[in-house]
Amino acid sequence: MKIRCILSAAVAGVLLLTGCSGDNSAISEEEHPTDAQGRVIPITDSYTPSTYKPSSQETSVLNEQIPGAFGEVTDTKIPAVFLTTDEQTEISRDEYSPCTVQIDAGMTDGQYQSTGVLQAEIRGRGHSTWSWPKKPYKIKLEEKTSLLGMAEAKRWVLIANYADESLLRNTVAFNVARSLESFRFVPNAIPVDVYLNGIYQGVYTLGEQLEVKSSRLAIDDSLSSVETGYLLEIGGADPNVDQKGWNYFDLPSGCGMNIKIKSPDTEEDPQAEYNWTQAHYDFIYDYMCKADTAITTLTNYDKYINVNSFIDWFLVHEYTYNLDSCFRRSCYITKPKLYRLEMGPVWDFDLAFGNMYMDNPQYNDWATIGDSDNNSYIGLTWYNYLMTDDSFREKVRARWDEVKDEMLQTSLDTLSEYKPLITPSAEKNFRVWKTLSRANGFQPLAMKENNTYSSQLQYMTKFFYSRQKWIDENL
Repeated sequence: MKIRCILSAAVAGVLLLTGCSGDNSAISEEEHPTDAQGRVIPITDSYTPSTYKPSSQETSVLNEQIPGAFGEVTDTKIPAVFLTTDEQTEISRDEYSPCTVQIDAGMTDGQYQSTGVLQAEIRGRGHSTWSWPKKPYKIKLEEKTSLLGMAEAKRWVLIANYADESLLRNTVAFNVARSLESFRFVPNAIPVDVYLNGIYQGVYTLGEQLEVKSSRLAIDDSLSSVETGYLLEIGGADPNVDQKGWNYFDLPSGCGMNIKIKSPDTEEDPQAEYNWTQAHYDFIYDYMCKADTAITTLTNYDKYINVNSFIDWFLVHEYTYNLDSCFRRSCYITKPKLYRLEMGPVWDFDLAFGNMYMDNPQYNDWATIGDSDNNSYIGLTWYNYLMTDDSFREKVRARWDEVKDEMLQTSLDTLSEYKPLITPSAEKNFRVWKTLSRANGFQPLAMKENNTYSSQLQYMTKFFYSRQKWIDENL
């Protein structure tokens, strides 16, 4: 079956960049309660963080009045992240600004550890998500630090979950991928409350940044030889900014918008710091072209790809029905040194699990098998070809039968674990960001029917079962 988008390709491109669905109200600025004169009504938040102590120079209203949330929240159960910047500095999408970070985990009954004040830098992140009112961020700490039990690192992400009314889709999907025990790296993702300069911003996901590091994606990307490790992103390049023939290229078959070289990082003074050469570019370009030809002709493709890796990536994205990252953007491929291509790491699931329908509200189709039609949301992918190979498809079916119950149980367990912890904060989040009963971006109309946080989680639970059943019947 084919996935066809109602919108024209041109219109779809615009909508993706703006993050809208034609309903301007879906991405309007936040709605704080106001009085008859239009002034923000101050709302008391009685929550007092156990370790957060603003300096005398900081403007803090944590114990005063915080606009943006009704009532009192006294039973917060997820960690709180406090970001402090120069309030005169607007956080940019492209450039870092100084900030401090502090995490209070005193409300988590010892599950997580609090931190002191950490020196850091902050900037915006994301593609279309940066255009939405609730902003996602990147954090770069001055020193490598373990946050909430995750491995020490400098770089972290705060995912806003503006269009994800469960606030848990990335966390669930990462746990599902981790349950397969086959990916070199699966990011950890922990729900947190975020305060910026003392003002509550909502529930975010604090996660590990996808990067080549010993504590994360541990591959050798040293450039002493062209036969090194590479991290590639399908659709990751911006042709208006990136330089074709240096840090991105296109595949001969057209599978994928473009292929950006994420690591080794050619944007960091490639000659002086990384000794990046044309030979390195030629090596990975040539390898990917050979893999592309082998896959599209179904000729000895196992010479170039780790078939098991491709199968597990397929199952994760099909079970989650993740249209957002499938050969469009946020779709990653790893070429470890001296090894074949591997799909992954997995990334970006805020519009998965029944949260992005395009023209298929029943989700009765494959999410990673596209269409050559220019109006198709997903174009041709390597899976268009691989799934016509009987041997590959039989292996997919065997692996699905092996892991499907574990994937389902992991999904259910994750929701069960986090529901009591996140619910108090979720209620506060949706009083600041009025996204319940609203379809944001390409979300299905069914999202409007789930006007409580509990019903959003019920919607996800039903999706787990229905998607498993559909794959069973169609694989």
